[in-house]
Amino acid sequence: MTALIYTNPEEVRRHLLLCASRQYEAGDVQHWWHPGHAGVRTRITDDRLFLPFMTAWYIRRTGDVEVLAASAPFLVGADIPPGKHDLYHFAAPTAYAAPLMEHCLRAIRSLRFGPRHIPLMEGGDWNDGMNHIGAQGWGESVWLTWFFGLVLERWSAVAERCGDREASERYQRLSKHFVQQA
Repeated sequence: MTALIYTNPEEVRRHLLLCASRQYEAGDVQHWWHPGHAGVRTRITDDRLFLPFMTAWYIRRTGDVEVLAASAPFLVGADIPPGKHDLYHFAAPTAYAAPLMEHCLRAIRSLRFGPRHIPLMEGGDWNDGMNHIGAQGWGESVWLTWFFGLVLERWSAVAERCGDREASERYQRLSKHFVQQA
């Protein structure tokens, strides 16, 4: 995907909106998906952050802040049953769409934090071998904290480009806080 920015940035933009359309209203996303909105709903936290990370990356390279106003629907579907790590099911798109900015902010806001104010993995953590630790609900992750800090730093730049100095400064403060926490 990242290599396409130099030859086909329109395809990267289209793919960002496709990824946004695989996000549930709560901010979590399908880990794997298939045609017809079928896919695997998980609690994996780092999956959620890739949309804001790549959106900020795209804007940084293209200057296309208008992408933040482009809309995509959310998904609605069954919740993951208690005691299960994931759920393969057919979700449905919402009857409404929201701007990509809202999708990214929901992803960022969907994280939960442990007693040391470090993000909880809830599964995944880049290496899917960590699923069982995060799935217990107590898996704090240094890697995820660093990644979250990087996402917040990049969102600071996005907010600055959008003329929202207050949000830019807030994201920058939070970014530094999380990097220091790890």
